[in-house]
Amino acid sequence: MQEWTDEFIRHAQHELVAMVKDWQYDYGSTDDECAAMLLWMALRLKPDLNLGPDLMKQPASSDVAQRPGMNPESHR
Repeated sequence: MQEWTDEFIRHAQHELVAMVKDWQYDYGSTDDECAAMLLWMALRLKPDLNLGPDLMKQPASSDVAQRPGMNPESHR
């Protein structure tokens, strides 16, 4: 797996946005419908996922290594 650098995260976000735009173009999905699908996918991958308010407050940039469970070194 590629290291969780800022560049990797930006690329993943770009790919995700492109996928959502495809859904919207192909199926006429709304932003809410796309968000629901993404949440459903996340819950299928990890049924016990805890998406509490504290998780949503974390910055989405260069602090990746400091986030719990996100340090790439801990996954090797």
